[in-house]
Amino acid sequence: LQHGFSFNQHVLIRRGQPEDLWVDEALSSLAEELGGISYLPDVNTYSRYVLDDVYDAYQYLASPGDHFLLQTSDTVLADFGAGWLYLRYLADQFGDSLTNKLVGTTLTGTDNVAAQTQLPFATTAARWARAACAGAPR
Repeated sequence: LQHGFSFNQHVLIRRGQPEDLWVDEALSSLAEELGGISYLPDVNTYSRYVLDDVYDAYQYLASPGDHFLLQTSDTVLADFGAGWLYLRYLADQFGDSLTNKLVGTTLTGTDNVAAQTQLPFATTAARWARAACAGAPR
């Protein structure tokens, strides 16, 4: 559903380009998490619902040098885990309205993230990487 919202806002309404794959997939994983916690009946159902996202994130953290935040293929689920962790970090740092800002623009990818956070992408990515890898499994 999030993919449809993003395409509608970026392409149909604002006449821009579709969002970059990595941001679009990360937004979708975050939407699964937030939708699940808001609408599922109990913590056990929620836990089963987000298990795939958590596993993807674990796979990324277990081997961050082998995976990419800025993925160009939608076949490596650990890369999706990196994106989910990154957007979760950004939402925690910049507030829940960040996701609406990322969707409601013609900007895409790293330019979009930089504009919505008002920080260079390299800055937020470096801060996230330090935070994420500090607690990575060894």
